[in-house]
Amino acid sequence: QLIKIIDGIPHLFVDYVQGMDVEKLTKKESLTIKSIIEIAIQCCGALDHAFRLSRACHGDLRPSHMIIGEDDILKIDNFAMARVFDLIPHAGSIREKCRQIENNEISVKDFPAYESLPYMAPELYDERHDMGSRSDIYAFGVILYKLLAGFNPFWGESPSKLLANHQSVIPV
Repeated sequence: QLIKIIDGIPHLFVDYVQGMDVEKLTKKESLTIKSIIEIAIQCCGALDHAFRLSRACHGDLRPSHMIIGEDDILKIDNFAMARVFDLIPHAGSIREKCRQIENNEISVKDFPAYESLPYMAPELYDERHDMGSRSDIYAFGVILYKLLAGFNPFWGESPSKLLANHQSVIPV
């Protein structure tokens, strides 16, 4: 991904990847242990490369941002876009947005980070809000669990319950 300023206007340039994201892939077919391991190895390599190269973290890692190309190479989409466009709000506002959704004050469409909640590290919920490589590692662990078990390790009948479960439930 590359952001250039052209005539005072920021433009985002990204590679086009012909393929399917991991979220859609898991809905389409059952993945073998071998393919899950290959996805995991490639994801770790990509995250490691980005962090070592520029100290960059993704900030919004989830299966829908992991694309398997026709060449079976995994690409991570939207890298650092959460930080660039401030899509992941600070902790107080995460809790507030969840409360607003539960009280039907806002729609999930008004909360871009809603789809990220199942993968968000607990430290992103509290007031210390420290997005970094640790947050990406946590999200990767949740993704790997989901790929292997077929379901997310954390659940909740509401966004607030999901946040609480991230902090208190030990996955089985």
